[in-house]
Amino acid sequence: MTADNPFADCPVIDVYSRAEAIDDGVLVDVTAAAVDAGHPRAVPVVITRALFDLVDLDGPEAWRQRRRDRGESTSGRMHDLLWMALLALRRGLADPTERREAETGGTLYAAFGVIMPGPGRGRLRQLLVAFNRLEGLTVMLPEDR
Repeated sequence: MTADNPFADCPVIDVYSRAEAIDDGVLVDVTAAAVDAGHPRAVPVVITRALFDLVDLDGPEAWRQRRRDRGESTSGRMHDLLWMALLALRRGLADPTERREAETGGTLYAAFGVIMPGPGRGRLRQLLVAFNRLEGLTVMLPEDR
């Protein structure tokens, strides 16, 4: 046991992998859309299911239909979301301390804001992008962390 990690000497009981989370639908693989938005091809990108459900405009709800009627699309919203995540990540990597942590296997978190759709008017929501050089990028709502 160390002061930094009280669980350092404990055995691992179970591991829930990123691949399992994608298979279970907890994470949604959006790597192809991310490449279209300017992300590097070699970096896998996922978003959480809760965030995907806010971006997805293909549902039958009236508010989703109104957004489609205005010319919005799931692919367009996804592109905008992933572009903003990329800009937030670049801003986070510009900080030498954060960059060092990300390069040594740690996870860099960067916050950014986007206007999210929903019933009624859209509202500004804070989102997080997490970068880990071993796993790639994860974009999420703060409560999904």
